[in-house]
Amino acid sequence: MQEKIKGEFLDLVHQKPPGLITIPEIAEKSGISESEFYTFFSSKTELIASVFHDLLSSVQEDLKHSEAYNSYSASEKILALAFLLFEKSIERRYLISESWAISGLQDCFRKKISLFLKDSVQEGLQSGEFIKRPFIENYYDDSLAWIFIRLMDFWVKDTSSEFSETEKAIDISLRLPLNLMRRNILDDGLDFGKLLLKTLKK
Repeated sequence: MQEKIKGEFLDLVHQKPPGLITIPEIAEKSGISESEFYTFFSSKTELIASVFHDLLSSVQEDLKHSEAYNSYSASEKILALAFLLFEKSIERRYLISESWAISGLQDCFRKKISLFLKDSVQEGLQSGEFIKRPFIENYYDDSLAWIFIRLMDFWVKDTSSEFSETEKAIDISLRLPLNLMRRNILDDGLDFGKLLLKTLKK
């Protein structure tokens, strides 16, 4: 029934903005009572979040079944996730654009994308591609998820041909943090500071 409700809701979205669609309308179109609707979704926000989750799951499944993807480094997998997510989001662009400002939706999206990112981040930490930094490493996936939120903010307003500006934004916004998650000059400076401190204590 959840899938039917989502399908009927998406049909309604073709007729009017999601913000104007009421739960009684969704329930009636789905052939259930309003009270029955709440046995499947606690709110319209949860319903829309479920559509977002389906989109993310579809992206993840496509990537997992890609031979090329499985040979990628952790950084490349995160970039591939971003590019494919926005490519597949085009088919849901109207719904996303019209509902993106709904209270609580962005937080749901952030939590879900963070879970998807966690696997790649852990893979990068285990392989040594990403540096293990006490405390900070626990926030790698959440920090990247926050960037995905900002990228979605950008995408829903992007009017460039074939969303070329979003493609540039993905590349620019993600490459810097991914580079910072690797060993870099800051780590060298920290190691030097530790060595200097040890020397001074002798």
